[in-house]
Amino acid sequence: ECGGGNETVCRAAGPTAMPPCPGRGPDGGMADYIRIPASSFVPIGDLDFGQAAPLADAALSSYHAIRGAREQLGPGSVAVVVGIGGLGHVAVQILAATTAARVLAVDVSDDKLDLAARCGAAEGLLASDDTAREILDRTAGRGADAVFDFVGVDATARLAVESVAPNGAYRMIGLGGGTPEITAAPAGGTGWPWGASVRKSYGGTKSDLIDAVALAASGKLRVEVERYPLTEGRDALDRLERGLVTGRAVLVPEP
Repeated sequence: ECGGGNETVCRAAGPTAMPPCPGRGPDGGMADYIRIPASSFVPIGDLDFGQAAPLADAALSSYHAIRGAREQLGPGSVAVVVGIGGLGHVAVQILAATTAARVLAVDVSDDKLDLAARCGAAEGLLASDDTAREILDRTAGRGADAVFDFVGVDATARLAVESVAPNGAYRMIGLGGGTPEITAAPAGGTGWPWGASVRKSYGGTKSDLIDAVALAASGKLRVEVERYPLTEGRDALDRLERGLVTGRAVLVPEP
C-alpha cells in the first residue's frame, strides 16, 4: 500500500492502529522540536509559517477525503459539509477550488455559516431536526452527491444517512464516535440509498499534502488561524473545548 502511495492504510498499522501521521503523537505536535522522517517534508515556498502549519492537518485531511469522493463531484453535483470548524472551513475552500460541486454548509452556529459563505459555500443551513429534509428540498428530493461529516456524532451520522443521494458518497472524518444506522434492507423512506458508499477517512498522503500546499500557495486556500505562544497552549485548548476558536489554533514557539 505504501509503495502505491496509500500511506494512510499502511499494512504495518493493522486494522485498529492509527495511520502513520508524522508530527503527531510522542514525536511532535506541541513541542519546541518535532522529529519527522525526511521523506515527509514538503516545501512551502513563501507561505507564512503560521498559515502553513495547519495545512498538514486541516488541509491534508480535508483534501484526502474529498479526493476519495471525486467521481461524485462533477458538474451539477451537490456536496454537503457538516461542521465548519478547523477542517470544515478548509474543505469548503477545497471543494470550491477543485470541483464543480455546489457546496451546502451545515453548522449549529450562524458565525460558522458566515465563515462558510466567505469560504465559498453557496448556502448555509443551521443544523436542526429538519436539516435532512432541507437538503432533499434543495436537491429535488434526490439528496447530496457527497456528504463530508467533520463532526462524527450520532446526529451528524444520521443526517448523512438521511441526506446522501443514491450512488452518493458519505465520508466520515470527524471522530465524535457517532454510529450511522446502515442496514442491509431494501431502501425506502430515509434508509440507506442504493449504491451509496461510506468510508472512514483519516489524514492523507504526501501527494495530498503537496496538492493542498499548492492550493494555498496559489491563493485559493487560506486557513483561518488564531496564534498563541507555545507557553499558552493550555489556554488555546480551553478555547477549543468551549468552541471559541475560529478555524485553527496555532502554537508558536518563542525564539
